[in-house]
Amino acid sequence: MKKLDVRWEDEDSDFDFGAETTKNGLGDGDFAQLLASEQATASRKLRVGDRVKAVVAAIPGDGAYVYVECDAKETGVIAKGDLGEQQHTLAVGDMIEAIVIAHDQNGLLLSSSTGHAVAGRTSVDIAYSQGLPVKGKVTGLNKGGLEVSIAGRSGFCPMSQIDTDFVSDPSTFIGRDLEFIITQLSRNQAVLSRSRVLMEQGHARLQTLARACEDETLVAGTIKDVRDFGVIVDLGGVSGMVHVSEMGYGRIAHPRDVAAVGDEVQVLVRKIEPATAESRMPRISLSMKAAQADPWETVAERFSVGSSYSGKVTRLAEFGAFVSLSPGIEGLLHVSELSWIKRVRHPQELLKVGDLIEIRLLNIDLETRRLSLSMKSLADDPWALVEHEYPAGKKCEGTVEHLKGFGAIIALSAGVTGLLPKTDLQRKFGAAYRTKTSPGNQLEIKIVHVDSANRRLLLTLPGLEDDDEAQRDYREYLAATAAAQAPAAETRSASAPSQLTASGGGGKIGSFGELLQAQLQGKK
Repeated sequence: MKKLDVRWEDEDSDFDFGAETTKNGLGDGDFAQLLASEQATASRKLRVGDRVKAVVAAIPGDGAYVYVECDAKETGVIAKGDLGEQQHTLAVGDMIEAIVIAHDQNGLLLSSSTGHAVAGRTSVDIAYSQGLPVKGKVTGLNKGGLEVSIAGRSGFCPMSQIDTDFVSDPSTFIGRDLEFIITQLSRNQAVLSRSRVLMEQGHARLQTLARACEDETLVAGTIKDVRDFGVIVDLGGVSGMVHVSEMGYGRIAHPRDVAAVGDEVQVLVRKIEPATAESRMPRISLSMKAAQADPWETVAERFSVGSSYSGKVTRLAEFGAFVSLSPGIEGLLHVSELSWIKRVRHPQELLKVGDLIEIRLLNIDLETRRLSLSMKSLADDPWALVEHEYPAGKKCEGTVEHLKGFGAIIALSAGVTGLLPKTDLQRKFGAAYRTKTSPGNQLEIKIVHVDSANRRLLLTLPGLEDDDEAQRDYREYLAATAAAQAPAAETRSASAPSQLTASGGGGKIGSFGELLQAQLQGKK
């Protein structure tokens, strides 16, 4: 992964590491200077609101406080809970920054710069003057923002100051205790900003996230907003966005189908873009999918060619339907694989999105991550035994399915149909042939020729001799069916050549058989 060039502002240092000491130790006058400095330090008293640097002196294991020594040679305490995540890694000798929030005969009470709770009206005034964060409870919502209660005062947080990102549903904050910076303070009301607190916390958090991005390590977060294009994740003082395409391996119609506000998630930091004039914080791109196992790595173990499975139709296209077999594993059910019986022009004739169907797995292509599926393969091909069940010369009954310009389409059994040419109908029934061949009527027919490879039967009526016009009608039928089947034929592997011979198709061998064979081979 490309390393990020994330620059941070240099921090001021209180120490001059470049200073050199003399070889002979302290020089003349040094003891006097040290004594004067010590006396000045002892005389300086820390006041409420002062920012100090303190060294950790003791960390009682069962206590609620950490004991520190300030640079003014005064000792103080700071609540462990006030230190946030830092309390888990803190050690004796570590230096921390803190704020004096109380100073009495019992000593100093300190707080971290971003975490203490201010109580009392006097403390609120101090927090405002020093720019310290305060804790308040969100009590309501109005058109402009949040209504907040802070130490007995009414506070108001404008909509633009609730978060560093746009908040689509601010009502989710009602009842929560949050931290704010007081930007304006009057006798009865305070104007607050939560985004400023988040930005201060976020700058420190960004350093950790930058390292996680470089190392491709996962980080924990909490979903704080669900939108049409994805979800916003709180990473602890800074937010990132997971696009819907990065929420999982399966097809997701809408983010709310798989995520909700408050969900805890593991994410991978994909990219961190610097802040711009439009964005107050860097833009962080995240992935939930990267934290999940790739389902294609085990697809060959879970699915086998030739086996049948249940699947859910996820979307329809003109050429077929996409079917999900498991999250992240989707295959194509081509329109040509839908039915043996019905000629399907669009999958919506048989399926709709959300249908649960049974399919057979025809092929697995691991390189392109594609599955080929079939519905019709679950049943026997009705044409497999046509030559045996309907040999040339056999007489049987059939049902009229359709009446076309070149003749009637007769169904002999489920999925098996043949053409009875219009000329034969006219010769048999005269001008009344349309009435006799209305859909649903049954006719006694005779098999003339069988082309099982191309699923075609030529029929006639008993007692009629071969006729040139009947051959012409059949040629029109061949052309029409070939045009209709062309798109499906392109997607199938090579099929057997369409050749009708005396031995292959049976039946008549004379001029009609020769003419039909020449027609199928493109001869005149």
